[in-house]
Amino acid sequence: MIIKPIPDELLGDAITLYEPTSSGYMETEIVNVRVDRTNSVTDFNSAHTRDTTEITIYYDCENSRPSYVDFTAGMQAEYHGERFEIIKVKRYCAVDPHHYTITARKISGRFRG
Repeated sequence: MIIKPIPDELLGDAITLYEPTSSGYMETEIVNVRVDRTNSVTDFNSAHTRDTTEITIYYDCENSRPSYVDFTAGMQAEYHGERFEIIKVKRYCAVDPHHYTITARKISGRFRG
């Protein structure tokens, strides 16, 4: 089965990927992705709230750059100055990998209400 790539006009975003290493993080700028943001706040008691914002990143194996990024849970992504931890990675394949859907949750989202 052949699946067409995600159209370029839908891939207008960029992220910085942070991959954990023994001495810190290795940074990779990833361009031509799509990022959808879901804002939410959880009230876990009357004095505190938690920002549980998530982003979904769509990475196309043909049009996103660099090619062949191996996303894993535990990596971090920066989008518009905010850091997110990757919590779920789904790979979609036909004959070869076609695209990834990556879910990431905001880091340090705790604040006083």
